Amino acid sequence: DCIFSVLGKKARVVRNYEKLDNYLQQLNYFTINSWQWSNQNYGKLLSLLSDEDKQTFHFDMTSFHWDKYIRTFCMGTKKYILNEKMSNLHRARQKLKRYNDVFILSLIHLSVYLYR
Repeated sequence: DCIFSVLGKKARVVRNYEKLDNYLQQLNYFTINSWQWSNQNYGKLLSLLSDEDKQTFHFDMTSFHWDKYIRTFCMGTKKYILNEKMSNLHRARQKLKRYNDVFILSLIHLSVYLYR
């Protein structure tokens, strides 16, 4: 960051650290606390529904599309909780792919080095 400030550019490490610290503070409540859940009422209610009601309300979780739900959840978290711009999504995916490629190449390099 010192070099960046001498060159007249924005500090990167401090900004990224502050962003990470902000994320961790927002998620602190959910990561520190624990909850116990029960689905007894779900089973009772499901057994009381008629076939017509089951089709109307889509109450059976076995037909739930978890992949779509997780994608929507992540995008909603990015937009509404982390307050990030959705226009940066393509660039973030490219960066993530680059990090993944570097990680895989590092593993290959390490494997070759250890194999010798």
